Amino acid sequence: MSGVHMEPRIWSLRTSALFEDATESVLNWAEDSARERRFQRGEVITVPESAGRSICVVLEGQIKLRTFSESGKEQIIDVASVGDTFGPLEKILDNGYRVASKASDMATEAVALSKGALVSYNIDEFHRLVEQRPFVILNVSRILGLKQRRFEIRLTRLLYRSATGKLAGLLSELGERFGEEDGSHIRLPFRLTHQEMASIIGAKRETVSEAMALLELEEVIRAEKGGILVLQPERLDSIL
Repeated sequence: MSGVHMEPRIWSLRTSALFEDATESVLNWAEDSARERRFQRGEVITVPESAGRSICVVLEGQIKLRTFSESGKEQIIDVASVGDTFGPLEKILDNGYRVASKASDMATEAVALSKGALVSYNIDEFHRLVEQRPFVILNVSRILGLKQRRFEIRLTRLLYRSATGKLAGLLSELGERFGEEDGSHIRLPFRLTHQEMASIIGAKRETVSEAMALLELEEVIRAEKGGILVLQPERLDSIL
C-alpha cells in the first residue's frame, strides 16, 4: 500500500470529518475503494483537468489548494492536513449544479507542502455511496459549513489590519488548526514560504519578510527549520 500501513490508514479515515460516525460497512467501503497516493514537497497532486473528479482525504503531510490570477500569480485558497477533505464536495450536495462557495470553487490545483500521502475517491462512486448511505451527506454538509466559516473568520482577521497584523492573523489561524502545544508555545509543524504566506493574505513577499522580522524582533514568533514556533500565541489576534 505504497508505504502506509493498514492501521494508520484506517485510523485516519475513522477520524476524518468525512467518515465521522460512519458504520463499519461504510468504513469498509472507504478502505476498499480508496486510491492511495504518496507525494513529495512541491509535487502537483491534482490539476484543473482532474480536480473535479475526486474527493480526497489527507493521511499524512500538508497540501495547499491554489488557483492563479489572470496574470498568473499564485493565490492559495486553503491548507489541508491530516484528516482534512478537499475536492468537489459541493457536487455531492447539488448533484452536479454549481452552488459552491466562491472560495471552494476557485481551488484548481492541490500541491504538496511536505511529503505525505492521501486517498482519493471517484466522484461517481462516492455519489453511489451517498445514495446507499444518505447519512454521509450530513458529514459533507458539515465540512462545507466549516470551510465557509473558516473563510469568514479569516476575512475578519485580514480586514483593517496592517501587513504585520494580517500575518499575525494567519499565524493565529494556522496555530488553531494545526498547532502543536510546546509548553506555553505553539509549534506549526510545517513551514510556508514567505511567498506562500503572502499569497494567502494578499501581500508582497517582501512585505511578509519584513513582518516576520518584526514579529521575531518582538519575540512573538521564532522561525525554525521545520516550521514556526509561536512564542506568544495570545498576542497574535491583538496585533493590528
